[in-house]
Order: sequence, then C-alpha cells, then structure tokens
Amino acid sequence: MGAGGCPVRRGDNGLCRRASRLAERRRHRCRFRRRGWSRFDIAVQLARNAGARVLGLASAANHAWLTDHGVIPIAHGDGVEERIRAAAGNSVDALIDTFGGGYVELALKLGVAPDRIDTIIDFAAAAKHGVKTDGNSAAANAKVLAELAGLIDAGRLEIPIAKVYRLADVREAYQDLARRHTRGKIVLVP
Repeated sequence: MGAGGCPVRRGDNGLCRRASRLAERRRHRCRFRRRGWSRFDIAVQLARNAGARVLGLASAANHAWLTDHGVIPIAHGDGVEERIRAAAGNSVDALIDTFGGGYVELALKLGVAPDRIDTIIDFAAAAKHGVKTDGNSAAANAKVLAELAGLIDAGRLEIPIAKVYRLADVREAYQDLARRHTRGKIVLVP
C-alpha cells in the first residue's frame, strides 16, 4: 500500500517526496491512512505515478475518488487489518500514516519494516518504533515545488480544492479543517 491545491503547503512536500521514494524502488503495495485530504490525496497520486499498487484507508464517501485515481479503497474500522491483508495479498511493503491513532503499530503487525513506515502525526509511535517522520519538511524546497507544478501541468497530479474562503473568514476555514473531513485544500483569498 502506499503513500498523499495550489498552493502546496510546506508540510506536503516531504510527504510527497517520501511517497515517491517509497514507491520508486519497485512496484510496491503501499497503504495510506488519511487525515483529511491535504496530504493524503497528493501522496497516493505520487505513489501511483511511481508505479506502486496503492491501498487507501478512507470512509466510504471517499472511495469513488480513490478508485478514480487508481487506488484500491479500504474502509477503516473494525476488521481493517483483515481487509488490508486480503486486498494486498498478505504483503504490504510500505505505509504512510497521515492520521495517527495506531496505524504505525498496525503497519508493524502487517510486517512492514520500520524504515518503510512514515508518519506525519504519530511522533510518539515514531520514537517508540524507530519509523520515519519525513512528512513535514524533508523536501520543502523550490526543486520539489517545481516537480509538483510540472506534474500538475502534465495532468499527472490533481490538487483538489475543498473550499475557498475569504481571508476575513479564516476562523471558519480553520473550523472546517479541524473537522478533519475536507477532501482537498482549503484556500484563503484576499
């Protein structure tokens, strides 16, 4: 399973770079767990672009989007480990956790090596198990932004926009983000 609007936030770049690196080594089965779509959507697309077979954990409301982007949707909740094993053929090569809440431990139970697990949120689990935390600034630079812009221009990367808010409505925008159920970027305009 694997790892995922303009503007791309700093935190997205490292995760996206990690998704590409995890998938490039060979045709991996990568699994992603989402925490809103701000990073998940990009990471799964980059992993797919690199040739990975990607499984994405998300609510049923998001399964159509995943399927449309070549990702095998997996419902979270009770029985998730069994659903992942069935969809992955009992072989998971990497995991990018963008949600937290036990997914690092789940990856280890699935047999994923610690150096193939990346979390952008569960720092306690990362410290405990020695997994990566490359999502926040590992590749925050102009070169990566140019690569992402090139993929967008070539039609190989979609940056969904969840909603556009006026700057005066920034409080409402943050409340929307706090609900953790947006699909795409929140954009502020003057």
